[in-house]
Amino acid sequence: MGELEKLFSVAEKLGGLEYIFTLVRVEGITCGKRDALIELRSFLGTITERIPDEEVVNTYKKLIDNRESFTLLANLTNCAIKQPYKFMPFLHLRKGTFPNFQEPTTDQIIQAILPLLNNGGFGDIASEIQEVYRIDLLSIPEKIAEIKGVLSGLQNFLLELVNVYFKERLKFKRHPQFYKLPRFEVLELLTNDEYGLYGFNIYFSNGSSATFTREIDKTQCINVTPGDSVGFQVGMWDEMTNRWKVKDKCLYEIGLPGRYNNPGEWKPIVYPKGSEEIDVEIRKITDDYLVQGCLFYIMTTCHRVIEFVVRTNINIPHEQFSFGDKFHLFKCPNIEGSAPLVENYIIYDGRYELESIDPEYIRRAIATIGVGVNRMAFAYNGKVEWRLKYHNKPMGAACAVPSKEDLNILDAMFRKFPVSEDAIFLDAAIEWFNRGRSSRSTYVSFLCYYLSFELLAIAVAEGDANFGFVKEKRDKKSIETEKIKCVNRKLKALYNKDPIEFVEKAYFDCVKSLRNKTQEVAKWVFGKDHEYVKSLFEKREGYSLSDLRARIAHGTSGLVNQDIEQVIETRAYELGAIVKSFLTRITFGLEPGDSLPTWSGQHMASMQTSDPRGTHVVSDLKIIPNTDWRIRQGWVDEF
Repeated sequence: MGELEKLFSVAEKLGGLEYIFTLVRVEGITCGKRDALIELRSFLGTITERIPDEEVVNTYKKLIDNRESFTLLANLTNCAIKQPYKFMPFLHLRKGTFPNFQEPTTDQIIQAILPLLNNGGFGDIASEIQEVYRIDLLSIPEKIAEIKGVLSGLQNFLLELVNVYFKERLKFKRHPQFYKLPRFEVLELLTNDEYGLYGFNIYFSNGSSATFTREIDKTQCINVTPGDSVGFQVGMWDEMTNRWKVKDKCLYEIGLPGRYNNPGEWKPIVYPKGSEEIDVEIRKITDDYLVQGCLFYIMTTCHRVIEFVVRTNINIPHEQFSFGDKFHLFKCPNIEGSAPLVENYIIYDGRYELESIDPEYIRRAIATIGVGVNRMAFAYNGKVEWRLKYHNKPMGAACAVPSKEDLNILDAMFRKFPVSEDAIFLDAAIEWFNRGRSSRSTYVSFLCYYLSFELLAIAVAEGDANFGFVKEKRDKKSIETEKIKCVNRKLKALYNKDPIEFVEKAYFDCVKSLRNKTQEVAKWVFGKDHEYVKSLFEKREGYSLSDLRARIAHGTSGLVNQDIEQVIETRAYELGAIVKSFLTRITFGLEPGDSLPTWSGQHMASMQTSDPRGTHVVSDLKIIPNTDWRIRQGWVDEF
């Protein structure tokens, strides 16, 4: 890389928006004036080694007097040292007063730009300028041979400068069109096939905009004020909003290409201010906390993708790979100095590209991610866990901190816990309940809770356990006798009318009716008309908890019937509370009207700001001491 290419590279890296201003060379409105650098490039192409002696001096002088090359070099250096673009970087050299200004000489400009380049770390360019800009030779026209030598050097220097300049502009044809700016401003880069970058629009959140364009023979400058820095006329300040907008559209409706995080990273979302407004808005759109999280990500970052992480013991032999054109995975390298991955697990950083931001489409996309990772696990007999990076799911349970007085409840549980064979059923039910509390899957939690309730209720109903609910322990023979009597009643009432209905009723009502058995025991524990009994067995918004249990157990929920997916998500907590009460009442032998034993309920929660699971959004990343956002294995877990 040559020194001039290096200057452009550093200017682009450190200049940001100022580099765009430098490439399009922001100035006021002009008309009928050809672009000075296009003219310079054209003139350089006419200079040959066989230039007549009588034209050497004039040619050399014309190149020396081209001020636009110095303005470009000065502003590139300004970008490299993080200084603003200046429309007239040598204005301080001007003397006199309006209208009798005295413009600086070329020599004065050179003497000003040399220290700028040297201080910016571009001394080699400064040295080359000193070698090829020999103004002193112009006063000695008889030194034609020497002037020819420096003319050739100056020609090569300027030719490289303009060639790199136009190459840089052409590069922007491949760049994204829109960019977010810090104060809810949106930059739109304007490009064409011939010159690449030729201008920009900047859109403000109140609907107004500013424009600068540079064409071959004119410039357009609307609401842009060039000077010692570039300013804008933004319109009505009191109409500004906390949204990135392009005219009357929010930027997220247009969408930015790519994703928010670099592959393998997971940062809190940076949103300057007003993210609470977006949170309120998305809660009005949907109750699904996963979809809410995706919409929040889209509205705050303006990237139309879903970011997620996967932990699995499957090591795919590629750093990056895709399933189809939407599902992409990046294999995260193990972080140097961190603990080794447990059981050889691999972390993958995923993204799913969205065609729409409709909530229902997003919900299906989330389900598709689950399908994809499950198929991967199934194909290679692997284990897999995954989660969205950003969602609105409430943080998991904090650490319980029982007081000394609270220990009485645990002591009483041990003292009152059954010591007969009933304890086997109760311990098994408690284990299922704890499995439900520990599971990261709402479906698994729901089913574990119901199995805990059902196991104990059926044990009581079928006489395998008693717990004092049945005053006289029923033996198997008496239970079988009741079943036969029930079947005979159905036979007399239904067989002659409808044999098929008789078979169904006899089987489900008399022989294998889990619902009837569990409902009977629930009434014993809670009371006949208790709200928990109604929740378990009476429909609410189309489903009872027992209906939902059947849906999950028989494979008719989730991806098959997504209409009840949200119902299961929202009612899993309700079922957990009911089963906890059921187990507690049985453990302590409480009557339906007795109050449950309680404890203080004190909890303690700690959260590190450097953990993106707890810090979803910030106004500025600088407020967080962490600077390393590479994905950790533990981040796949929910809090």
